[in-house]
Amino acid sequence: MFEDYKKPLHQMYKFFAAQDDKKESNTLSLDYLHSMLDLTEFIRFGFHMKVTPDLVSPDDMTFIYKNLLGESQDIADTAEDANSIDNRTSGMIDYEAFKKAIVRISVLAQDKAQDEKIAGANADLFNQDLLKEKLDRDRKKADTEKQKKKDL
Repeated sequence: MFEDYKKPLHQMYKFFAAQDDKKESNTLSLDYLHSMLDLTEFIRFGFHMKVTPDLVSPDDMTFIYKNLLGESQDIADTAEDANSIDNRTSGMIDYEAFKKAIVRISVLAQDKAQDEKIAGANADLFNQDLLKEKLDRDRKKADTEKQKKKDL
């Protein structure tokens, strides 16, 4: 799936990665900063794309981000190149971690949708019972009115 939407997904990532004005005063290079996504930008992505709160909660988004940040820093600890050193100190995630975040969001959203479907099915059964009761009352009322008209 990522291959089919590679270009638009990457453009969306770059758009949100370049959003934060506070990055201008950072000691890291501007190109590096605009290729990474911080927590504020990630949460902004969630709200703008209607992921939050429709599919997952803001707390879930923060949890996903922090887990991915920890994973990317663990990977960066094993390497000694410049990007790895920056990854250890920046507190931001890269595009590959962002793709992992999309997968984790979809898994959480699917679980939530399944839970809501089950709850909705139970509610539908309850509503169907209420509807049957109302129809029975309406039928009895209509039958009573017909009987009164016949008696007159």
